[in-house]
Amino acid sequence: MKRALDKFNKLSRQDVLKYLSQLAQISPLPKYKDKILIPVKDRLQPVDMKDISFFYTTDKNTRIYLKNGKYFSYSRTLEQIESTLNPADFIRANKQFIVARHCVNNITIWFDNRLLVTLDTEPPERIYVSKNKAAEFKAWLVNEKNKTT
Repeated sequence: MKRALDKFNKLSRQDVLKYLSQLAQISPLPKYKDKILIPVKDRLQPVDMKDISFFYTTDKNTRIYLKNGKYFSYSRTLEQIESTLNPADFIRANKQFIVARHCVNNITIWFDNRLLVTLDTEPPERIYVSKNKAAEFKAWLVNEKNKTT
């Protein structure tokens, strides 16, 4: 252990950055679903992720709303759904909604710097983004990469 720590301490900052960049290249990229299977009566309906406008939950019932206005019940929580989605395409707007980037039509700055999000599909209730999450939502919408250094 001591030899390993001594070797690490001898590395320059450039050496460490070089190794870290190589590590990023060899690590596998996360894979996200491009379709989702929705149970409808006695069959499974495959739906492309690009056809989904938003996920909505209320009273422990979750629904998937499509761009064409149809919706389906889905037996997973938003937390379970969120972990399978590409964060570049979907974001958790609040406790009740996960929205798709390609479906956001308009954003209105609301009271207390909250955001009111308008989608291409009519949601069952207004979608508000809290002022604490507003900056993250706007950065996500314009596809800014999170810079954490």
